[in-house]
Parts: sequence; C-alpha cells; structure tokens
Amino acid sequence: MGGNQGSSTYTNIFVNYQDDGSGDYHLVSGSPAINSGTDNNTLACAVSPGINPCIPLTDFSGNTYSSPPPIGAYSFGGSAAPSVCLSAPSLNFGALAVGSPAPTQTVTLTNCGTATLSSISISVTAGGSDYSQTNGCGSSRTAGQACSIVVSFTPSVGGSRAGTITITSNAATQTIALAGSGNTAAPVPNPPTSLNSPSHTASTINLAWTASSTTSPAITNYKLYRGASSGSETLVATLGVVTSYADSTGISLGQTYFYKTTAVNSNGESVLSNEISVFLPFGGAAAAISPTNLTFPPGTLHVTSSPQTVTVSNVGSVDITVVSATPTGDFGTTSDTCTGNVVHPGNNCTLGVTYTPSTSGVETGTLTVITNAS
Repeated sequence: MGGNQGSSTYTNIFVNYQDDGSGDYHLVSGSPAINSGTDNNTLACAVSPGINPCIPLTDFSGNTYSSPPPIGAYSFGGSAAPSVCLSAPSLNFGALAVGSPAPTQTVTLTNCGTATLSSISISVTAGGSDYSQTNGCGSSRTAGQACSIVVSFTPSVGGSRAGTITITSNAATQTIALAGSGNTAAPVPNPPTSLNSPSHTASTINLAWTASSTTSPAITNYKLYRGASSGSETLVATLGVVTSYADSTGISLGQTYFYKTTAVNSNGESVLSNEISVFLPFGGAAAAISPTNLTFPPGTLHVTSSPQTVTVSNVGSVDITVVSATPTGDFGTTSDTCTGNVVHPGNNCTLGVTYTPSTSGVETGTLTVITNAS
C-alpha cells in the first residue's frame, strides 16, 4: 500500500471495495488516491532495493508505480472502461407444482468498471413465459453503481424448465442461467373457507362454510373435525357435497367445542379450514369450578404456601355474579378476581387458594363459592 510511510488525507476510491478482500481494488478514474501517496525513500529503493521503508517498484499487476505513487495495490491504468459484475451467475428455483409461482430471487448487477455502463438491456432470452424479470437498472449505471434484477418463475408444464437472462450494454454481454422444474403430481383441493356457527340450541350446534374453490376434479365430499381444545380436532363426520351441518352427536351442555372442515376430491383431501369454537351453555344461570380438589405439600408452621389457582366458569346462558368465595380452616384466598364481579356466559374468573398450617398433621378444608346460580 504505497510504502509503510506512505500517507494520504484522501479516501481511497476503488472499483469494487469489499471488507473481506474479495473486491476489485483497481482505482476508479478520478480517484483522489491516484498519485497521492508519499514515501521518504522511493529513490533509495530504486537505487538500492531492500532499504526500508520503501514502496515496491511495481503494483500487483506488474505495472510500474508512478511517482508520486498511488494509495493502493494497483496503479491507475488510465484507460477507463465499464464492466458488469453479477452477485450470482445462476439461479435455481427448485421443483414446484405446475402453475404455482416460486418466491422471487434477486441478482445484483454492479458496474465494476471505471467508466459509465450504458445502453443496458436486460431480458429473458430462454425459458419462455415460465420466467420473467423486473429491474431498476435503467439504461445506464455510473462506475461502482448497482441495481437489482428480480426474477420470477412459474412452471407451465412438468419437467425441467431451463432459462436464461441476457444483459447487453457497452460492456461485454453477461448471462444469468435459470433452472427450475414443474411437478405434475395432482394437487389436492383447496380447503373450505369461512367456517362459522350461525346458531345453536341446547342439543345441536349448526355449522356452515363456503365451498372449496376447486372445481376440477370436482369435490366429492366434505369432512368435519371436532375437538375439546384448539388443535385437537378429530374426524366426527364424512358428509356429502354440502356447505352446512347440524352437529348433535356426543355434545354436552357447558362445554366448548372446536371445529375445522376439509374438502375431498379424487386427488385427495385438502388441508384443514379455519378453526372456530362454539360454547354450548346450560339454560339459565350455571357455574362450574375447576379443579374440584387441591392438595398442598407439607409446609412449615405459620408460613403461607404458594397459591393454587381455582377457576370459576359461567357455563350458563346468562350472566352470573360471584357473591363470595370462602375457605375453611387454615386455608385462605388471594388474587381474587371473582368475588363481587359479574361473569358473562362462556367467560371465567380466578382466585388463588393458600395454606398456612397452624398445627402439625393433616388438615382438610372446603372452599365454598356462592353465585346467583348456586
């Protein structure tokens, strides 16, 4: 770099500077680093090589350094020319179902030369309509300037689908090789959409959905899945080509049920639809407590245990009010969100139960929760 005593107050300007040393470190035309280095022993090195400090007599390309020397590993050749550098020489989109678009991929084009890159033309020259590109390169790029080429792929038929993007300009022509393939395996149908429950009674949950958008091959039936918690649905009914169903088998009052549906044709079964939950309340006011038993580990006399949570749920069809929650013996309550509050149908409240032993031995107690449904 111009001798170990060489110096410059200017910023070096290279064709393509990279921190990892992988760039092009020739100097750009007009760079302030050209002929801006200094060295106290340049002549001494020329007369008596080996005297330090000094600069080499030639740059990395074997060109004789000017005097004063440049700041850099190369002298400036003086003949400015554009050049195209691509971040990737090829793209591979993998295999996709015929007609399914792949995620786009991007190649960065940089003018890594020393003069303006002009008359830029970028086009897909092989691969037909399966490949397309958009870019922000315009018709010219100054030295060191970059732009992006965004490439899309949608296989129109099965099998390998090769393509090429060609870049022409006032520099050498460059190409980007494109690869991808179409998968002709028959796709399963699209799932039903907008699953909902328009109404329910004490013994029936009515369900409805929008039919699958797949028309070929035709839908042959729909399947209904139900569970007691989100994501736990299992098959409960195989239906015809319908968009509604009244579920009345194996359901109970005071429970919440989760539903999903699928569509089926000769290619197979679709993925699951959206999930919904339906709460089936008791008639009138009704409350439930969970858990119904608490067991505390042995504790130290007069030291309060960590609380255990009790949940009070409104499993009825009208609001309930929690009047009180009273434990007996050495048991107490804390963090009570229930007492004095209204709980709407399908909702719940919680309270913590603690144990503070006052005597040795096993103790039992009772938590009594009184609501307007009790």
